[in-house]
Amino acid sequence: MSISKYIFPFFALFVIFSDELFNSFLLISGIFIESGMKSKEAMLIAGVAYMMMTWDILKNRFSFRNYLQFLTLFIILALYVLTGFLYPHTFIYNNYIAYLLSYGSLSIPAAYVGIRLARGGYEKAMLQLLPLFLIVVSLIVGYVVLFSAFFGFLLNGTGDGFDYQNSSYYLSYCFSYSFFYVFFYHKDNKDKKGLLSTIKYLIVIFLIFFCAVGCILGGGRGAFVYLVLITIYLVYRVIKRSKGKNKIKYFFILGIVGVLMVIIATYFDIFHSVGAERVSKGLTTDVLRMQSWTDALNAFAESPLIGWGIGSIWWTVGFYSHNILTDFLAEMGLVGTTIMLFVIARMVISLLHRSKNSNFDMFLLLLLLGSLVQAAFSGYWISSFKLFLIFGYVFGGYKNKREKNNNSKDTNVIRVGEDI
Repeated sequence: MSISKYIFPFFALFVIFSDELFNSFLLISGIFIESGMKSKEAMLIAGVAYMMMTWDILKNRFSFRNYLQFLTLFIILALYVLTGFLYPHTFIYNNYIAYLLSYGSLSIPAAYVGIRLARGGYEKAMLQLLPLFLIVVSLIVGYVVLFSAFFGFLLNGTGDGFDYQNSSYYLSYCFSYSFFYVFFYHKDNKDKKGLLSTIKYLIVIFLIFFCAVGCILGGGRGAFVYLVLITIYLVYRVIKRSKGKNKIKYFFILGIVGVLMVIIATYFDIFHSVGAERVSKGLTTDVLRMQSWTDALNAFAESPLIGWGIGSIWWTVGFYSHNILTDFLAEMGLVGTTIMLFVIARMVISLLHRSKNSNFDMFLLLLLLGSLVQAAFSGYWISSFKLFLIFGYVFGGYKNKREKNNNSKDTNVIRVGEDI
């Protein structure tokens, strides 16, 4: 594969890890992360994606179906703007538009990245580059979390930088990707021979433990929920795809991993750390977040059928409610929420099905599940650009059965073996 073939896969991974890389770069550069800086990062990456998208269109690399998908996305964007006429408070509506054009600016370009990934040919390069991103993000974020935990405090930020919540999510994602790389991709990759590959493999094994510990010490409750759920799911997939004596072998390996986790946690007294104590208290102590959910549900009760319009959460609650479902209900009512849940279910089911035969789809499934868990606890759905990336991948250029059969011999597609 030529170097040019790695350019877009590198950019796609850069988009996926953009928040983590941006905060890491500012941290090691000694630059204070002020509120609003992450919106500038999103707009910068969006600008690059739009230039790539324009180049693709000029080169006629997109089919008529792709044009229809982009037309659909721009109609959705227009609806974001048109809902402003429904609002009684123009100032708050302007706040929403500002948020959409800054933090949410990467959503449409992310869908383009997903559409281009669905055309195929980038799978092998992306998975080969994955350890590079994992090592950089995990070690920088993990070091900061462990350093702060050692002195007995949680990270606090302006909302854009390394606070306890962001750092916990970053490490929980890296944990799932590291687990995937060790137990799925590396086991099936035929090009894994060599000293460099062995070193990468051993480092990523270390990251599994490192990221799990860092996630707990970080104190993010939503991230901890994802850590537990994704661990159960990945262990289930490892056991299910192994057969005979290998099943016993991997039961044993996973058992050793679990015992080592407990030993490490006990030795470093992780369960009595500030982060672990915050996680153990659950959401019952988060009065502000529970009040936001209540306000969103009250707004839904006043207009249960069609809601108050996309973006209306900014005046019905005062800010987004930190839960994707309550945001949907308040903004779109039962009609819109049903449609959105159908879209999300279609994405999950599609990737669940395809991940049985493709490591690349397994990676994207982990990306989707992590984004959904985070959206259930924090953030506003329009700025959840990873969800838009998966949307573009599933709906904007998904291969049909005939195309899949024709490309079944493509060496760039990493197939999951029957036995590891």
